[in-house]
Amino acid sequence: MRALLFCFVLLTGICFTTNNNNNYKIFILEGSDWCANCINLDKNVLSDSTFIHFINEQNIDLIRVNFPQRLKLTKEEIAYNESIAEKYNFEGVFPTIILAKDESDFDKFNYDSESTEQLISKIEALLE
Repeated sequence: MRALLFCFVLLTGICFTTNNNNNYKIFILEGSDWCANCINLDKNVLSDSTFIHFINEQNIDLIRVNFPQRLKLTKEEIAYNESIAEKYNFEGVFPTIILAKDESDFDKFNYDSESTEQLISKIEALLE
């Protein structure tokens, strides 16, 4: 089932979950088909085996919240994405990364061309 979910993400770019006992989730608010920095984040970090290994080892759910311009989303996907943006006070800067333990305990920051190692270090510091 986990491999099926991961394949779904690769095809749609929507969501990857591990169905784990850890309460942490990473939300990536992105514009996958128009935002250059979002495309760089995907290419340079999110697709990196080191990052994938890190989130799997930490049992962190990775949820991609996409706001595309050309790709058509379903009404349900749009509603879900808007609800996440509202819930975590999204300020419209792409990509925004939110590390959430729950709806009231979260940190958010913007990706600014960090390497995989730099982003992992930033997340590890927030997990402590």
